[in-house]
Amino acid sequence: MNIQFDPDLDTLYPRLAEGDVVDSETIESDLVYDYDRKDQIIGIELLRVRPNLPDLATKALPFQTFSQQIEFLSFLETIADSDLKSKLTFARQILQNQQPFLLNA
Repeated sequence: MNIQFDPDLDTLYPRLAEGDVVDSETIESDLVYDYDRKDQIIGIELLRVRPNLPDLATKALPFQTFSQQIEFLSFLETIADSDLKSKLTFARQILQNQQPFLLNA
């Protein structure tokens, strides 16, 4: 997964898979899914990232793998303030510890 962050525009773009974007769908006012020819989600456009940062960690996003979810949380840690960063780190660690159980459920 490739994650691009533009601090000037306050946008975040996790690229979930390779391919050309052929369609986009606004899911919420600050959330847009990009689709490929097979109608698979290959990218997520997140707008107004900083005011929404606390909610992004718990938002149900269409990650294709567990490792993409972990990578996304790790990235959010890098742009969060110190208080939120410690909470995100804790949440990521819990998720990583639960990974074997979640994958076998």
